[in-house]
Amino acid sequence: KAEQNGNRSEQNPIIQNDGKPDENALTLRAHNIGLRYAGNRVLSAVSMELKPGEILGLIGPNGAGKSSLLKCLAGVRKPDEGNVLLNERALKAWPARELAQQLSYLEQDAQAYWPLSVRRIVELGRLPHRKYSNDLSALDHQAVDTALALAHIAALQNRNISELSGGEHRRVM
Repeated sequence: KAEQNGNRSEQNPIIQNDGKPDENALTLRAHNIGLRYAGNRVLSAVSMELKPGEILGLIGPNGAGKSSLLKCLAGVRKPDEGNVLLNERALKAWPARELAQQLSYLEQDAQAYWPLSVRRIVELGRLPHRKYSNDLSALDHQAVDTALALAHIAALQNRNISELSGGEHRRVM
């Protein structure tokens, strides 16, 4: 929801200029998450809470379950045990469009397979916020401009995603 509050800090879009967390920011909580792939336990009794303004780092060796945990937290994969709550509401209780307006997930090696401009890629993030047949509103354009600035990619906005360096591509995605 970074696009809805014009007085946000550029360092952290969910912290207001007065240093206090935005009251509209959401809390993400997992309780006793368990997950199996092909019968092999990948996650066991994982619990965590991420509050507005906090930054969480997941550190561990390859195959430790970091990506699997992120998929559960984003609602991409349903845990076999436990539950994930967004503002004390189970992910499965959120209507899909409403959840997409609050939470998103991007694979670590995400690629763009169409010759789209950087700006158009960023505009795709507005899809859950508008009606399917509508063009982008003034608020959508403002949100895109804000996202481009916060990611320090405004100078790339007219370039084709396929023309970017690896580092630029990762920043855009």
